Amino acid sequence: MAQKPVLCGPVEIVFRSLASKEINEKPNWVGTLENGSNIAVFSNSTTSAFTVIQFGEHMACVLGLGETGEFFRQNLRK
Repeated sequence: MAQKPVLCGPVEIVFRSLASKEINEKPNWVGTLENGSNIAVFSNSTTSAFTVIQFGEHMACVLGLGETGEFFRQNLRK
């Protein structure tokens, strides 16, 4: 497995940056991990760019990003 840097910062700043005019990504999926932290997928519906983040109460970390992607609409609630 390749090593990669993980970028982290305060949740409010990370979320605000993703919503900025330059990136324009909105949250499309959020899930809670067993350890209580959350994973979210933000995406830009115009460009198909996306960002995957893990976040808790105070900090958020970018786990990965991409330039193209596709969502399959499905409700995962039990």
